[in-house]
Amino acid sequence: MFKRKRTPKVKIVRIGHGIFGRTDNRRIENAMTKWMGKGYKLQEQKVVDSRNFLSRGYTLLTFIEDL
Repeated sequence: MFKRKRTPKVKIVRIGHGIFGRTDNRRIENAMTKWMGKGYKLQEQKVVDSRNFLSRGYTLLTFIEDL
């Protein structure tokens, strides 16, 4: 009999950069530890820089459920 595969869950975490647009490495590491501990693996880490003086940019972490 044919078994249907389950679609993996995807979690996207957005972490804002600190003052003067510096990346907050501690928050990124904490998010990675949290989601990898829950059975997810990191698929992509993307840094989005701001072109605007008032916005500081952010880092997007994309996790996918490890089946």
